Amino acid sequence: MTATAGENDLGLEACKHPDILLQAAHDLAVRKIDGFDGIERDRKGRNYVQLFQFSQDEGVSDEDFTNELRELLEEFFDIYDGLRELK
Repeated sequence: MTATAGENDLGLEACKHPDILLQAAHDLAVRKIDGFDGIERDRKGRNYVQLFQFSQDEGVSDEDFTNELRELLEEFFDIYDGLRELK
């Protein structure tokens, strides 16, 4: 799935700053995966970043997993907001 899904067909704007969204996803992936270097293109030629797998390990409580996910999302939006401020 890309952040642009549906845009081309429905005339929707998924994000006002798709370039910043893509860069924030890339930067988060670089922080989480050593050696990550990939902004790729989908079949329609749109850029996307395939981040990483994030799944709940056996024995991890739903509450702990939810907290980990919340922290990850907060980190992503901290990056995104920081990049927007530079623009």
